[in-house]
Amino acid sequence: MAYGVKYRLEFSDVLGYGKKVEILKKDYTGDVLPMVGGANPVSISWQSSNDFYNPIIGSKCKLNLFVTDDVSYDDFYKFDEREYKVVVYYKQTQSNQYNDRVSEDGGNIESIGCLENLIDNYSGADVWATYWSGFLVVDRYKEKMISTPFAVSFNAFDGLGTLNNFNGTIGYDNNNAPINITNLERITEILQNLDLDLDIYIASDIKYRTFGPVTTSDFENITTLDFGYDEMTGDYGLLNAKQQLELLLKQFNLRIYQSYNKWYIVEVTNIFDYYVKDLIYNELQETTVTPTNIRNKIKTQYESTSKEYIDFRKYNYLGASIGNERKQILFSNEADLKETGNSLSREFLQPASQVHIVGSYLKTKNAFYNSGFEYGDYGFNILESQSVSYGFTITNPGSGFFPDGTRNYTPTGGSGTGMIISATISSGGVQSFVITNRGQGYLVGDILTIPFDDVFGVNSTFEITYIPYYAEIATDEISFKGRRSLKFTDIAPTSGFIQMFSFETEVFNPQEVKYSDFTCKLKYYFNFLNSQNSDVSAIFQYSIFTTLGSVGYFWDAATGKFSSTYGGTNLITTVTPNKWVDLNISLNDTDLNIGTDTTTTIRFIISNTKCSDSDYNTTYFDNMQILQTKTSADQSNQTFISKLTNTGINTNIKKVTRIPDQKSGYFRTRDANPTTTFKPNSIDLMNVLGKNISNDYRDYVTRYTGTFRNLKREPMSIHNKIWFYFSANNYDPQSTIIDGLTYNLKNAEFQVTSHLPNNDDDTPTTSIIN
Repeated sequence: MAYGVKYRLEFSDVLGYGKKVEILKKDYTGDVLPMVGGANPVSISWQSSNDFYNPIIGSKCKLNLFVTDDVSYDDFYKFDEREYKVVVYYKQTQSNQYNDRVSEDGGNIESIGCLENLIDNYSGADVWATYWSGFLVVDRYKEKMISTPFAVSFNAFDGLGTLNNFNGTIGYDNNNAPINITNLERITEILQNLDLDLDIYIASDIKYRTFGPVTTSDFENITTLDFGYDEMTGDYGLLNAKQQLELLLKQFNLRIYQSYNKWYIVEVTNIFDYYVKDLIYNELQETTVTPTNIRNKIKTQYESTSKEYIDFRKYNYLGASIGNERKQILFSNEADLKETGNSLSREFLQPASQVHIVGSYLKTKNAFYNSGFEYGDYGFNILESQSVSYGFTITNPGSGFFPDGTRNYTPTGGSGTGMIISATISSGGVQSFVITNRGQGYLVGDILTIPFDDVFGVNSTFEITYIPYYAEIATDEISFKGRRSLKFTDIAPTSGFIQMFSFETEVFNPQEVKYSDFTCKLKYYFNFLNSQNSDVSAIFQYSIFTTLGSVGYFWDAATGKFSSTYGGTNLITTVTPNKWVDLNISLNDTDLNIGTDTTTTIRFIISNTKCSDSDYNTTYFDNMQILQTKTSADQSNQTFISKLTNTGINTNIKKVTRIPDQKSGYFRTRDANPTTTFKPNSIDLMNVLGKNISNDYRDYVTRYTGTFRNLKREPMSIHNKIWFYFSANNYDPQSTIIDGLTYNLKNAEFQVTSHLPNNDDDTPTTSIIN
């Protein structure tokens, strides 16, 4: 959607560096109006969490403005949350512009300072770089009833915190067999809910390797959540977008946030300077020995360069690759930041003696994963009316047909077989036709061909545009849980007895599996347009059918058993409109002649709803199951324990919850990675996560809080890291990762919370699963 700038405020911070904030309105094309800022006109904040493995860090921008005699603003509270967009900019130096151009061309500038010493950074035309964007949200508005000038404040958000209001992404494929979705495909679809359309930068050190052929995949190219139960909650409901995103990111110790108007997805540990990464990787490949003294290598790099470069894999908002970028991300409190107000403090988080990764398996039922219709009608047999014709469109009348008149043809192509049409020929082409035998198995969208008669000619073609099914998927209408249900179409009769749709089990052996192991379950909902009428009623009709030998058996609800002589129709009169009603039938083996049969199925058939009330609309169905008692044990949750050695008397246990991925093939830069076979170097993801978390918590974890003034022209953001240097004999061995940040633009001031990871050689651990 297009946005036009409606309001603009330009100002300089206390260091004289240019800043700008704009409010854009959807489809606005008028003049740009001024804003009057308060003492602190713009602040942007990312909220920290006590658990720095928290995967989602949302951000907000607060605008502090004044209403004056000459300047006023729209009534923002009267519009929806996507009507106004806030964008914050900073003025780029010429050296920054040059650096950006080099990066866009795939190059890298080792020292931007050399350029800054030679270039007049603020000569020439202004170039603004985007720092942050989000949507103006006014959930409550209050203003003083006084004469101008008076102050007003507004908040804009990047939307990450609102993802729980959106549906999770599933492998729905237009009623066909569902498909698996890679992590990148899932994440890009989730983020598109926010309408910001930002590029995505990813830095993750954990990779996955498979063999036959050998492939190495980064986090974004792996499929972590399969279709089916991985995408669901209980009762065939769906994970919301935020739950899905958290699952994916937690699985690899990743976090997401907006920084410099991009989405960053970055590992919260084991991320450090790429020069050191390359050094230890090359050493490992040459010697096959796990590198040591990693922290000393990191510290030496800082001491000699005061820089830290991280490699990012870049994608646009649709998931298309836009290359890689090596970014210098280091700030130091010696040269780049000035601590203010004696605010700097540090705390020490208790180390761990054990790291417990609680692997929680999904408890699935012995039923079809699409029982809730979330993947459309896949797996169900939807019947069609034989008295209502297909809809079709002639896409090409063709040529070479003779003589004029009407005759029968058997078209070819499409998904089905057996169709016969009566075509009217005029001027060598098919002008019209009637389907005289509908055949079977055709689908909407099928293109069929009518072969021409003459030696020279062109086939006539037509497309099936409508099939008169008795039931169809209802999306975002009425469902028990999730998004979808099944409902009767307008052609479904309201009298008599006609089968509408059915579900059938896979083939099973009745010699080994009893009918008493099965339960047929369904939720149905009679939809009446006037539910105030207390006299409404409708009759639900169903059948349950099985075959043993050559004998068919129908379930007789009145007697509670199968019968070979019963007609098959079971009726339930319901007088509760517009409410979900549960059907629950436990089957049994009474009066069934199993004989020597080793193959059979059970078919659960739904027939039309009988109702004469004019207010009756349709019937909805959800959670249709033929549930079999499990013949194998559930998978029990597991706890993957990394027990640290040499911990003294420390007894603290660090606990995190993840999906228990025990596939071999994961590795890090520092690991002896598998090359042609899983043995001996391949490890599972739980092992990798245990090593990384154990490394951070091997000793007290240092966490800093403080307020700093930015000395660089380019402002710091949450993707940056801070190296705390106090003197030649007192500085941290590596940089800290920012967990929370508030940036007051006018004061060029940052309030920071950051923690010090420990990326030294892997601390010795003992791995236990229980």
